[in-house]
Amino acid sequence: LHRQDTPSVDPRIIVAVGVGLVLLTQPVRHLFRVQRIKSDWTKAVILSGATDPPGKYSRKKDNPTGPRLTRVQPCAAGYKGTVKISRSNSFQNLEKYREAIGNNLDRRGLKLRDLRLESNPDRMSRATATIVLRDPFAIREPIQWDWLKKERTSLWDSIPFGVDEEGHPVHITLPYRSVLIGGQPDSGKSVALQILVAAAALDPDARLIADTPLSVGALDDVGHGCLGSGVTPPCSSDAPTRATKT
Repeated sequence: LHRQDTPSVDPRIIVAVGVGLVLLTQPVRHLFRVQRIKSDWTKAVILSGATDPPGKYSRKKDNPTGPRLTRVQPCAAGYKGTVKISRSNSFQNLEKYREAIGNNLDRRGLKLRDLRLESNPDRMSRATATIVLRDPFAIREPIQWDWLKKERTSLWDSIPFGVDEEGHPVHITLPYRSVLIGGQPDSGKSVALQILVAAAALDPDARLIADTPLSVGALDDVGHGCLGSGVTPPCSSDAPTRATKT
């Protein structure tokens, strides 16, 4: 008897199959994850009591349904999807059960941080649900201000103020508007104020006026501004004024 040699497999085929499996792993995992979120949403809506009220001749009395979650996509904070609201329900009713729905989602293992619901201004039967699983700013690297290298600005232009949780640029417009910045200690109020002050300092047509009991050393080099002490009104005869900027 002669031993028959086993035909060898081309190594390139093995590599191609391995690469294909790696490429398919992420989409398949995402697909299963999305289907699980949809299923968990449906069960959370039923358990929370946010189901559609049955009609007089409805067949759904023993099989309750509610607002359905569709078009689920990953986002920086977790997942975002479109909620379809039936004719017998409303966004106001869905919002009323938001905390209960979120609690049921969390108890199903999603480790939910928050559940956000936003109505659709164009369609009353649609809403947007954001399932927040993480803080998108906790893992984001510091970004550079867009106007950092500018030598001259104009406050009539929109000022780059930062980015939202999706990474999209956020701008702020000052003309004909008032800005109030508030927050808890160490929440970034001073940093937010520095952006507006820096933009105004680079505008030769703007005049900076500060009235604060704290030290504002950053205004020392600004020529087109004046400073009050919290007791002395800014720009009064006793308040320190800056010389013309050279």
